[in-house]
Amino acid sequence: MNFDLRAPCGNCPFRTDVKTNYDWLGKGRAEGIAQTLNENVFPCHKTTIHDDDGEYDAFNPKEQACYGAIVVLEHEGKLFQNQMMRIADRFGMYQHHQINLSLPIVRSRSQFIAVHSDGHYASAMLTIFSMDKAEKMALAATYQF
Repeated sequence: MNFDLRAPCGNCPFRTDVKTNYDWLGKGRAEGIAQTLNENVFPCHKTTIHDDDGEYDAFNPKEQACYGAIVVLEHEGKLFQNQMMRIADRFGMYQHHQINLSLPIVRSRSQFIAVHSDGHYASAMLTIFSMDKAEKMALAATYQF
């Protein structure tokens, strides 16, 4: 996997400024992606390839790490809890100082799940923003963030 992207792609599922992103993954897929970020680097969907059966090819030498996913981990302060990101950093494959945290990217994995869950983005955000700290912590614990 490569770490060369310097911005999210146009329809990165982690973007907040692309209204067509809302709800399109579905809650189950969003939860799976969020859970994956505990251990693995999520690939940019525009750089993945699949075999004739539609199976993901993990040995694509041109595959890139998803910039949006990296920004989310940065916002959560958990980037270097991800083993692959620690390895990429140690080998100089990833340039931590070049990440732009002001981009329109969700701020957490729980927000990412809310954006892609059934219903409207606005109501999901109102729900999260109206939660008290304990409720937010419980939601984060549910998904092990």
